[in-house]
Amino acid sequence: MSNNSESMPGGRSFLGIRTDRLAATAAIAVSAAFLLCGYELVRSVSVSLFIAACGARNLPIVMALGTLATLAFIYAYGRLLSVTGPRSAIRATSAFSALAGRLRLDRRDSDGQNPTSDG
Repeated sequence: MSNNSESMPGGRSFLGIRTDRLAATAAIAVSAAFLLCGYELVRSVSVSLFIAACGARNLPIVMALGTLATLAFIYAYGRLLSVTGPRSAIRATSAFSALAGRLRLDRRDSDGQNPTSDG
């Protein structure tokens, strides 16, 4: 009778789960933990910055619109995935994100709001 790890196509196993799948699952779990931790750290700061810049009376409106915007982005990304496939979708959204960030930095620099500039 053969060993369970030898009969599985991926080679070795741990508790009946192939080790390559177990490693992938662990990587996803660690990524999710970092994502949730980062979200909690950024959310509290972003609310404070928004209130300082725009006032507390606008916060409920922005929170409601933020939910709608998130739903719209998820729908648009799903459509992009369906039309172009996963590889093209991640390339397009990464390029869009890089371009948007670069434009924001350029605008901030031209307004003289860059705290690291020597001018």
